[in-house]
Amino acid sequence: MSLKMLDSNRIMMFSSVHLYQDARIFYKEAKTLANFYQVEFYAVGSESHELENENLNITLLPKKSRIRRLKTILDFKKRIRDSDAKYYHFHDPELLMLVPYIRKKKGAIIIYDMHENFPESIKTKEWIPKFLRKFLAIFIKHIEKRLLAQLDGIIFAEKSYSKYYRDINVPKVEVYNYPIYIQRPIRIIRYNTIKLIYVGRVAEIRGIFQMLEVVKSLTADGVLVNLKIIGSAEETIKSQIESFIQKHNLEDVIEYFNYVDYSDIWEFYKNADIGLCLLHPVPNYLESLATKIFEYMAAEIPMIVSDFPAWNKLIYESKCGLTVNPFHIDEIKESILRLKEDKEAQILGRNGRKIYEEKYNWNIEGEKLLQFYKKFI
Repeated sequence: MSLKMLDSNRIMMFSSVHLYQDARIFYKEAKTLANFYQVEFYAVGSESHELENENLNITLLPKKSRIRRLKTILDFKKRIRDSDAKYYHFHDPELLMLVPYIRKKKGAIIIYDMHENFPESIKTKEWIPKFLRKFLAIFIKHIEKRLLAQLDGIIFAEKSYSKYYRDINVPKVEVYNYPIYIQRPIRIIRYNTIKLIYVGRVAEIRGIFQMLEVVKSLTADGVLVNLKIIGSAEETIKSQIESFIQKHNLEDVIEYFNYVDYSDIWEFYKNADIGLCLLHPVPNYLESLATKIFEYMAAEIPMIVSDFPAWNKLIYESKCGLTVNPFHIDEIKESILRLKEDKEAQILGRNGRKIYEEKYNWNIEGEKLLQFYKKFI
């Protein structure tokens, strides 16, 4: 298919929730599509550090509370009305409300990029009262399926999602959130301090307090350890992290970064010895493979992750890390001390890097995304 043929089509890609620098929606999908299409990109942010090009136009939206995001949805309605795009590619379940409106545009192709099984995730949303979650999940599932049936295409970020939507008769594709291909990193020489890292959203169900307790316990045992935590968190969680660090005098041991640009994360990985991913066994995590697992592979560092069945299978087939019960502090400590032995850590890291190069990188997934778009030309 010629570049000229693709250039004749415009994409409006939009999110009311994600930061514009989101690795999946911007650095991977938008930039990949902009090699062949004109992309109007809308996401949350206050200042863009990216150079726009003739194929990629970035519009930043102010960050808003959940209630105030309704205004953003109304704003998108106006932008959709004024857009001459052929494709409308969105990333948030709340934007499904716009599907009937977009459907009225002649020739519009509507694509939903599903990042999570939203009805299942409702069951663990901390901001929703517990007594409402089950009922709300059932109600949302019913509404969601009616709106999904009006789409032209669905992109699943995880393999596990597809089995819940087999009865939705629209084209589907699985485009996994694997890391952009990077050259083999130059590893920083290890010293006596064990350097741990976690990258991703910071929350209780993502194991933040287990990580803090493990580091506190190791430090009390006289083990030299450092933990870098990188990711956004609710204000209450940030306060709890700060209080924990101060209470236990861990200011020189634990470092928290609310945000690091995607391109800079790899510098942190180069200095890390072990990657952590201690998510709790909630329904939305048990069948999903966390993106950071594949980033740890790309960075050639061994990992310690939760012992979910799907994760056990991946880690032991790839021979790239260890799995643990995310609630057992002593088991996590033992695994960290085991990987303090440099020889085993290097072998696990190399194994992970090898399978990343062969199978788990964005080059493969980006091509799947482009092929999916070709279906509609």
